[in-house]
Amino acid sequence: MKVKITKISCVIISLLIMSSCGPSKNERTHKLLMSAKENIYNNMLDAALTDLEKAVKIDKTNPEIYYLRGNIQMTRRDYNSAMLDFNQAILLNENYAEAYVNRGRLWFYLNEDDKKCADYLKAESLGVKNLYEETKFCN
Repeated sequence: MKVKITKISCVIISLLIMSSCGPSKNERTHKLLMSAKENIYNNMLDAALTDLEKAVKIDKTNPEIYYLRGNIQMTRRDYNSAMLDFNQAILLNENYAEAYVNRGRLWFYLNEDDKKCADYLKAESLGVKNLYEETKFCN
């Protein structure tokens, strides 16, 4: 009986050690997001995109990855890619107010007033306070 318990204990300990090796998925994603934000702050957009591409391969369910990538795409006037990223961020988190704001900006650039207003008003309903100029002509 002691031999069986010892073997089982060794197997359990080995599994625990192997599972604790290296950073977790969340830790790797967080590290890449922090690096991307720093790169964005330093206007190193290619490096930020590289970080975000790595992050999305690790975690396809994190809306912040898509939001940040959408911001970079919007800055580069790649509106189609930005729209896809903001849509994905909102799909993953329907209460992501900032994603609605930036998607509203895209709709503005694309002269889609009804869609622009819908996103700005949704962002206001989620607590964004500084959108008066964007929404004053929305019904």
